[in-house]
Parts: sequence; C-alpha cells; structure tokens
Amino acid sequence: MNIEDILRKADGFSEVRIEKVLFESTYPILFSCKLNEKVFLFICHAANSVSMKWIATETTYENLISLLKDQITIREAFMNCSNTKFMISYDGSKTECYKCLATDIPDYILPTDGEKMDVEEDEFNEEITYYEDQNKHSNFVPFALNLAIKCFLLKPQTSLYQFKPLSFLYPNASNDSFQIASYKEVELSNYAIC
Repeated sequence: MNIEDILRKADGFSEVRIEKVLFESTYPILFSCKLNEKVFLFICHAANSVSMKWIATETTYENLISLLKDQITIREAFMNCSNTKFMISYDGSKTECYKCLATDIPDYILPTDGEKMDVEEDEFNEEITYYEDQNKHSNFVPFALNLAIKCFLLKPQTSLYQFKPLSFLYPNASNDSFQIASYKEVELSNYAIC
C-alpha cells in the first residue's frame, strides 16, 4: 500500500504529499504532510493487512519543531493549532474522510496523554532543520501579502484600486532565489471590502 496514494483518495486531500515520517513500523505511523500551503500532522491509529485509519490535523512548523524537541507531548502537538480534525479510513478499496471537532474523537484513538517523542540527542536534527527552513519560507509569504495589502489604495469615486508603486522581494520556491514583485491597477467592482 502506498500511503500517499491512499490519502489522496480522501475528499479534500487529492494534492497531499508526505513531508517527513517521524515514526514508522512497516508503514508510517506519525508523519507530516503538506497540502497546498497547509501543514498537517497525521497519526495512524489502526492498521491490519488490508485497512488503515488515521487522525489528522492542520498544524504549524513551530508545533512540529516543539514536538521533536520534546517540549510538548504528542497529544498536545495533535490538539494544538486547530479544533477541526479529520478522521480518514481505508478499507482496502476506498478511502473515506470526514471532519470533526477535537472533542468528537474518542480518547482511546488519541495519542496517550503525557507521551512524548522521547528524543535521543540529535535524533531529529534533519527534520528540525527542514521544518525550520520551511517555516522561514511560509512566514515570508504572509509578511509580503500583509505589506502589499497595506499599500492598497482606493481611488476616489471609482471602483478601481491601485497598489502604490512598490516592489519587494519574495522567495522563489523552485531555486531558493528571490524575485521582485510589483503591482498595478485592478478592477474590483464585484468584490466586497472587509
């Protein structure tokens, strides 16, 4: 069974890709995934020769780093960041997924309360470095968008908006270089301003 292929059959997860496996047996048990710009933590809570079940939650790289540094428990890492959780099951032929609240997940499915990763020295250095690097890139985009939004001006008595003449650098994910972004007028008559 290819876990990534199975998870991609779940509603809303067609583009998911496994980033790092943090604990595994004959299959990944605790792992992080990326779905577009979102980061998820998956935990396999049941498996046999034909079926598997996971719980998943949206998370952050900071949360994953804290987990790998034994600063928080596995349950805390799962419960932090979002109250919306996902329960995914595969029965050997089809994958089903449904959203639920954290309070809807039975306690016996959640990671054992108080259990940490029990990290040995330097055990997760590669994963921590990876997450720190990804975190730097993911934090840059909101900063750039926030900067762009602050430069948004309304032209008097029109529905035309204009960005001030502004250029700034943003990361190019394909080669770790930076590109210059600039903006021009756009018609926004069909959009509401919040």
